[in-house]
Parts: sequence; structure tokens; C-alpha cells
Amino acid sequence: MAKTVVGSFDNYQEAQSVVEELAQAGFDHDNISIMAKDQERRDREGSEAGGDTSDVASGAGKGALAGGGLGLAAGVIAVAVPGIGPVLAAGPLATALAGAGIGAAAGGAIGALTKLGVGEEDAHAYAENIRRGGAVVVVDATDADAEQAAGIMHNHGAIDIDRRREQWQQSGWQGFDENAEPYEAEQEQVIPAVNEELEVGKREVESGRARVYVRSTEEPAHEEIKLREDDLHVERRPVDRPASERDLEASRDQSMEFRETKEEPVVQKTPRVTEEVRVGKESRERTEEIDDTVRRTDVEIDDEEHRQGQPPRHPDEPGRPLNP
Repeated sequence: MAKTVVGSFDNYQEAQSVVEELAQAGFDHDNISIMAKDQERRDREGSEAGGDTSDVASGAGKGALAGGGLGLAAGVIAVAVPGIGPVLAAGPLATALAGAGIGAAAGGAIGALTKLGVGEEDAHAYAENIRRGGAVVVVDATDADAEQAAGIMHNHGAIDIDRRREQWQQSGWQGFDENAEPYEAEQEQVIPAVNEELEVGKREVESGRARVYVRSTEEPAHEEIKLREDDLHVERRPVDRPASERDLEASRDQSMEFRETKEEPVVQKTPRVTEEVRVGKESRERTEEIDDTVRRTDVEIDDEEHRQGQPPRHPDEPGRPLNP
């Protein structure tokens, strides 16, 4: 029975590594799909007026996807997907995505994913992750190989799509919208102000040791015990009396056996604790003062353009000129 194994990744490089390892592990190329946002093409079209996002990509797009050793070059397409923008896709996912012909996204990302066996709710989350710059890998695997495929995806950083969906929903996301504008990550420059904090911890180091040896030795032991022995004694004596019934009964043909017995010593050893050696530690505390230095970052802003034409300010009273 076939199973659909899906992995979602934060970037194309992770997804590409997954496809390469799946191929090396013996998975059939015809059963491996990948779809990722074609950010390079989108950036290029953004700088070229009148770019048509429905055309098949030139050799640059295909080369980027196939050049990593994917072995899927024959199925690589570049197509504009509603709600995402330009994407690169290969394998059965590419076939489903461009079912109406190369360059036309038939049914969009949701339709393509559900055709491969992905549940519609999960398909919305996978499509949204692609929209935000991620990638998805889909493998059609047997029951025996599904666990191996999932393990390969996990090792290459597959995200928890359920947790990611919850995070988006907390920010107001309700589902993938094919009519939405393609996602644009905010472009900003962040200058961190880094201040060091002195954190003093402690660790345990060896300051001495004692070695205790436990050895077993043997020494002579002496005990006395009284033993009993029973010896058989046979005596014949002459008698003259009438035979009784008991005598007649005892004189019938029969065989009797009598045994001699004697006691012999039985030795056993019972371990007994006669002494205890206790090894413990006595703790005490001491206070040690740590003197060190920490670094601090100050970010200064010199807004010359805004300051031009303004009188100097009094250092103690903002707003009051030095020379009124």
C-alpha cells in the first residue's frame, strides 16, 4: 500500500538536500516531487518592466533546480502560481501543477497538492509556507519505505507544519488565499545594541580523593561439636517357655534389616556484618568575589539633515537657545 510522505522546509536548500538523499537511498525519481518559491526569478522580474510571470522559465531557473544533482531535470517547470508567484517544481507535483499545459497553474497549489494525496487542510499550510519562501517535498512511498523517507526529511530540518500553522493563526492567518498578493518579506536593516551581562556560575572540580580497597582473605576457624554413633549389638540367650501367639507370629519366615547410624558434622558459612566503613563528604560554603569587565554597545544617530538651520540647544534645558 502506498503512502504519501510530505515534508515542509524553510528554504529551498534544505528541500534540495532531502531530494538528493532520497535519490541516493534508492527512491524512484518518478515518485519524488519538490516545489519551491522561485525568488531569483521574482527578483529578476521585479527589475524588468512588463515581465510575464506565466511563461516557462528560461534555462537559468531549471538549471538552479536540476544543478544540485536532483535527477529531476526532465520534469522541472517554472510557473506562476496564484497567491505565491513564480515557483519551481519537479516530479509528479509539477505534472499536477501544470496539468492544463506548461506555464499555466491548473488548480493552483492546493489542487496540485491534494492530487498527490495531501489533505486539504494540510495543503493550505504547505502552500502558505511556500508562499513565505519555503519549500515542500512529497514522496509516494511504500509502507516499508515511508518511515525511511520521513526520517530523511526530519534529519534535514523538516518543520512541524501543525505548530507553524498555529503560529500563523495566532497572527490572524485563516488559510492560504490564492487571490492574495505574493508574500513579500519585510526588508529592513537591524542594528543590534549588544550589552554584555556578567553571569557567574559554578562548576565542580576535584580537590582531593581517597581510595578505599575492599579485599577478601581467609583465616583458620575452629569449632567443636559432639557426634553420636549407634552400633548394632546381637545377643543370644537360652529361654524355656510355652510359645505364645506373638512368638508364633514373630517366628514366621521373614527378613528384617537393622542399621547402624552415626552423626557427622555439617558445615555451612553464614555471612555476618561485623563492621561498617562509612565514606561521606562534609560540605561547607565560601564566598568568592568576581571582578571582570562587560562590553556595552551605544548606537549614536547623527541626523545632520534634520539639524541644519536649527539653533544650538542648551545642554540643560532642551529647547532653549544658547544665544537667544
